[in-house]
Amino acid sequence: MNELILQRAAPVAGIVGLAGLAGCAFGLFLAPMQVAAAWWTAALFILGLPLGAIALLMIHVLTGGDWGRALRPWLRTIAATLPVALAMMLPLLLALHPVFAWAHLPAEELPEKVQLKLAYLNVPFFLLRAASCAVAWLWLWSLAMSISSDGAKSRPSARRGRWAAVGLVIYGLSVLMFSVDWMLALEPQFVSTVYGMIETSGQMSGALALATLLMSLGLTESIPQGGKRGVLITEDTCNMLFGFVLGWVYLVYMQYLIVWAADLPDEIHWYVARGKNGWQIATWVMVACHAVAVTAFLSRGLKRSRNAVAVLAAVVLAGHALDLVWRVRPAFSETSLHYAWIDVAAFAALCGLLLAAAGSPRLIDRLASRAPING
Repeated sequence: MNELILQRAAPVAGIVGLAGLAGCAFGLFLAPMQVAAAWWTAALFILGLPLGAIALLMIHVLTGGDWGRALRPWLRTIAATLPVALAMMLPLLLALHPVFAWAHLPAEELPEKVQLKLAYLNVPFFLLRAASCAVAWLWLWSLAMSISSDGAKSRPSARRGRWAAVGLVIYGLSVLMFSVDWMLALEPQFVSTVYGMIETSGQMSGALALATLLMSLGLTESIPQGGKRGVLITEDTCNMLFGFVLGWVYLVYMQYLIVWAADLPDEIHWYVARGKNGWQIATWVMVACHAVAVTAFLSRGLKRSRNAVAVLAAVVLAGHALDLVWRVRPAFSETSLHYAWIDVAAFAALCGLLLAAAGSPRLIDRLASRAPING
């Protein structure tokens, strides 16, 4: 059923993706930095979905549970698009020098706080770290697709559990390094010790929301039973999503609380930039999405309705996208809201092309079958 839904959506998604690409190409003649900023943000969002799916597959290997068995086909489909998502990051390598101030400005023109970080913030070392993350993620992708295959045992085994535990550690460390390089380094004067955890929780929330949405759309008959008598599988998946969203809320609030308590200009400026020029609207919409979802997940009746679950999962996914846009996009202060249509075009291009790739059975089968590590 999951393949049928994606195959039906693939042609429309491909058309939307190509139209978005055309819009981005046209935007290069009008505002090339706007295109770079829009592509940067959209590519990070797209990359986070398969990475989050990989982490969830490994978590299920460790914990088991009916929620994972119900979502596994969808999570594997999302995870299988990782090579495509990584390919979408490649154009950003051409924008490193214009995007990063520390990459093109002389050291003496940079703030003193940034000068102290230049041993880490330099293009050759940046590219080495990016390549290391890509290699690690491709290995994790191969590992997750192998140990979560349908032919694997339904119960957790010691061997598969060890691989999953190692994979989760590598996932956390690699996403921490990646988020520092590709997100925090846009504003290197800002320091956050929980930013990597915010990104990992956001990735898993987004991937779980997308898988739940696809699962709900694929339920054409009665909803299957969950892990306990009288509990539906949609209740189990919503409870998992509720937990991940609460974790993200806690981390985001703790970062804000620590910055507010420290009262340091560089850290406060990061929030000030996201509270003006229209970004305050995105802030409240993002908060509203998560508040509505958290409140609705408390209703058992809504969690037993496939339509309500689909809507709630879509709301969480939208909230995750807004969260990433809110964290990354204001760093490109030289861009203008007059060209906001370029941001829409970039998201349409990357989301459409990824959905078209996910709906291609040949591509997904080939990618999913390349898993040399056996469970």
